[in-house]
Amino acid sequence: MAALPIARVAASTEKQNPICNAVSTTESLAGIAEVARAQDMDALTALLAGPQISGRIYTLPGVINYDTIATFIDHHLAERERGPRDTGN
Repeated sequence: MAALPIARVAASTEKQNPICNAVSTTESLAGIAEVARAQDMDALTALLAGPQISGRIYTLPGVINYDTIATFIDHHLAERERGPRDTGN
């Protein structure tokens, strides 16, 4: 197994499952944040274009532009539709 990025810590399945469920079913955080959708691509692309923001988020594409953010959003919305993943633990 590859080493986890510095921002991640290995957790047991018992800890992972409730966290994954909470994250995958959350639609918004009290008006602070919400699930990104197609209508958010312009604003999200502009926000993430700054390396001081995107450079610290290891799950983002290496190149930030409209197309890569559109693919990123589509990928994560599809993950939400599929539901919780099997961690294999």
